[in-house]
Amino acid sequence: MRAIRALPAPATGFTLIELLVVIVLLGIVLGMALPSFREATVRNRIVAEHNELQASLMLARSEAIRRNQPVSVCAANATLDDCQNSWGQGWLIWRDVDGDGTVDAAVAATDEPEILQVGQISPADQIAGPTLVTFDRRGQLVTAPGELVLRPQECPAGREYPRALILRGSGQTGTEKRSC
Repeated sequence: MRAIRALPAPATGFTLIELLVVIVLLGIVLGMALPSFREATVRNRIVAEHNELQASLMLARSEAIRRNQPVSVCAANATLDDCQNSWGQGWLIWRDVDGDGTVDAAVAATDEPEILQVGQISPADQIAGPTLVTFDRRGQLVTAPGELVLRPQECPAGREYPRALILRGSGQTGTEKRSC
């Protein structure tokens, strides 16, 4: 009688060539997807900041109506406690009780702080437009109508990254897409 030998098990796994082909294909796919992901990240960041600024303006308007006194939004300084001429640090919402256009420490009668909210912007982005927006007690714009445009510092031509926040005399806002 002859001994029966077991057949060798078939080899499993990948060959080196198969592994290299998969790595090359993954590199090509990632190379194509990465720029799109970067664009989506920038676009989403601008939209999020735009929405936050728009919400802050609507808060200022509603607070002006609710408090029956002027409320302003201005470009904040580095310590986020006063206004400046650049939006680089973000913005402040504050009550301008005495109507002098400056942020005071507290209102003497109520001992309530004037600053209602602070908003910040990414260092990779910028806002262009008037650095002070004031709403009167009826919620109407006291400062001249205009627009605040948010855009990334690096904005390649033809891209629709920038968002404009249109300020209307009635106190309402609108939105427009812009190109770099």
